[in-house]
Amino acid sequence: KYPGGIELAYDEACRASAALIKLGYFVYSPIVHCHPIAKIGDLETDAKTWAAFNDVMMQQAAGLLLMLMPSWQESTGMRAEAEFFREHKKPIIPLSWPGLVIHGLSRDYEMLRLLKGDQ
Repeated sequence: KYPGGIELAYDEACRASAALIKLGYFVYSPIVHCHPIAKIGDLETDAKTWAAFNDVMMQQAAGLLLMLMPSWQESTGMRAEAEFFREHKKPIIPLSWPGLVIHGLSRDYEMLRLLKGDQ
């Protein structure tokens, strides 16, 4: 679980998503896109509740930009997302946050270019 709770995790994920969007990347983040719906719609926020929805979204994704936020390894949802991309042989690029330090940039440049929408 994220230090400071789900609301702080949501805020940080929004900041990271905004930073990527400013750089021209197309971003889908389960917590960014599902948390406000769950909160306002009185739905559960656990990974199991949103698994089918997130699977559909991940099937459409070219790869995973894995935000290495504090205690991300303890997140059931983030572990499930990484496993999904491994099983579907889609690239996973770890990003440090804050700061968006991209690990393995040269190896994954082509995938990053596609995520950004460059032709």
